[in-house]
Amino acid sequence: DIRSKKCIDRFQNQDGTITSFLSESSKFTAVAAESGVVNLYNHDKTPSLLFQKARAPIKSIMNLHTSVDHMRFNPTGDILAISSQREKDSLKLVHTPTQT
Repeated sequence: DIRSKKCIDRFQNQDGTITSFLSESSKFTAVAAESGVVNLYNHDKTPSLLFQKARAPIKSIMNLHTSVDHMRFNPTGDILAISSQREKDSLKLVHTPTQT
């Protein structure tokens, strides 16, 4: 929270790599790792720090083999676009309601 200058939630990459990109919609948060894995999380009302437990992703997308450079939800939050500049033609579109 910027106003209180306190961390209200944390996300951890399950493969232990560094986070390369973060994107958020009204329903989901997507966290990309340097390994190319993108974890998709639901928004809850309760931050995980209140219970001191790690938040589990609802879906891990593992189709890119290089670090994610850009990631963005469309305005309605139904499509997540993931891309990497390190590989030619590397673009992945994910339908977030079905996670496919």
